[in-house]
Amino acid sequence: MDGGWEGLSGIPTALQDKRLLQPGGRLGTLYWKELAERWGAGENGIDDLPPGDASLPINDHLVQALEQAQLLNPAKRTMEPLVSFLQHCPKLNVRELRGLLKAASKLKLVSKVNQQNVLVECMKYIVRTGVAKESEQEVEAMKDIFDNALAHQWTRLKSKSVSHLTWLSSHLELVAQGTNEQLT
Repeated sequence: MDGGWEGLSGIPTALQDKRLLQPGGRLGTLYWKELAERWGAGENGIDDLPPGDASLPINDHLVQALEQAQLLNPAKRTMEPLVSFLQHCPKLNVRELRGLLKAASKLKLVSKVNQQNVLVECMKYIVRTGVAKESEQEVEAMKDIFDNALAHQWTRLKSKSVSHLTWLSSHLELVAQGTNEQLT
């Protein structure tokens, strides 16, 4: 579905497209796949960023968490170590951050919901550590993918009767980060 909303990012596009649906209609899997391809399929430049200074160290816990999230056997693949790492880790260097963001944008987790959750945890990490100020290039490169993750999460929770005000109050810093607005 293309509502003709050129220039809009994922959340406004999804909202506009939702308003255009026939009564009882829904934004299905195909819609979200097309939205992801439009705004989050490598067109954001994260793949074009160099890996960073090769002399910088890489946290072993980050490597282990990413390995577990990318195991070939889906039954053994898990995101819990990565989520836990993101919730408690100190500020990452540019090499670690770029690697994390590149991996998170391509994770083939057990479900799309798990990938969206990992992306939201990446956003929470960026807000918590304040790394966006010194890593503007990386955050800008991920903006569309982050926006898509928030839009998908909001739509999923909305279907469970979570009001938009409740969702927004718990995600305000993430939405503000995505719009480059300062919270007052």
